[in-house]
Amino acid sequence: MKHSLKVTILFVIFGTWGCVEKHVASDSEKYVKQAFDSIRTFSIHRTTYNFDSLESEVLDKLSDTSNRNEIHNELKLAIKAIDKHSYMLTKEEFENLSTGKDPKTMNNPFPFEGKILEEKYAYISLDGFMGMDSISSDNYTDSLQRIV
Repeated sequence: MKHSLKVTILFVIFGTWGCVEKHVASDSEKYVKQAFDSIRTFSIHRTTYNFDSLESEVLDKLSDTSNRNEIHNELKLAIKAIDKHSYMLTKEEFENLSTGKDPKTMNNPFPFEGKILEEKYAYISLDGFMGMDSISSDNYTDSLQRIV
């Protein structure tokens, strides 16, 4: 009787374990998890922010059929939630910036202006700068220096 009981218990344990479905991550989920691995590693808030909760929120908004654009949009929002100074670029956005072909800056790559007010105050208005290399940075600072 003892031997029969042991076999039955083992069967129930292993039989039940074999029936448990394993979660297979979709490509979207793998992509998000890989992105969050990088975010956790490189964020200045890596020791203080609850990345697991934010990752779960992003994954809840996506489905197995989410396309890359939808995933990128959710990741961009997540990154902004972590730090308003951080951002994520798609491959195309990075290439546009690094080659100077960003449509936002094509007509005016350095959107700032300078003028003298009331013949005694210098006024300079400038937007943020996102350069990808030292040449872009040098051109930006040279142009700003000319206004000053």
